[in-house]
Amino acid sequence: WAQKFSAGKGEFVYIVDQYGHLVFHPSLDMQKEIFDFSKVPVVQELLRGKGGVRIDDDEGEHEKVVAAYEPIQKYGWGVVVVQPARLAFAERDAGLIVGAVGYSVVIVVCSVLFFLVPFTLLQRKKAEEKLMLAAVEWRRTFDSIEDLILILDMEFKIVRANKAVFELLKVSPKELMDK
Repeated sequence: WAQKFSAGKGEFVYIVDQYGHLVFHPSLDMQKEIFDFSKVPVVQELLRGKGGVRIDDDEGEHEKVVAAYEPIQKYGWGVVVVQPARLAFAERDAGLIVGAVGYSVVIVVCSVLFFLVPFTLLQRKKAEEKLMLAAVEWRRTFDSIEDLILILDMEFKIVRANKAVFELLKVSPKELMDK
């Protein structure tokens, strides 16, 4: 009946009795020999009636394994499911890698923005200063022309006049505009 246990990728199930002897193991033949697992830390926990999950070294495979174990109180037996840690945590590790890459992208974008935004603002400020200087220069040039210059809108109202117009007519800019 124990042969019907299906285990996931790379995992296996074994069952021990109340003495820590194997009752079932998928790759060992219990008919020929008694296998004493009572010194295995997971089995020692089962013999004390405790269940849980542990990460231990598998001496035979030279890698870490995850072992989930639970006692069967009615019989004093215990069931253990073992899987290599690399397989048990593969999905979690893949998620962590995706998360790390995602956070790295966010950090890079934020870093670029951290330097790009002030640079853009500085460039804009410089452009505004140049525009203001150009406006002042244009106004000085416009006012330094001795000929009379009027700028009219589509309704022939005065929008702008140079200094020569105000001096000749002896009026202030306020008095002349929009007339």
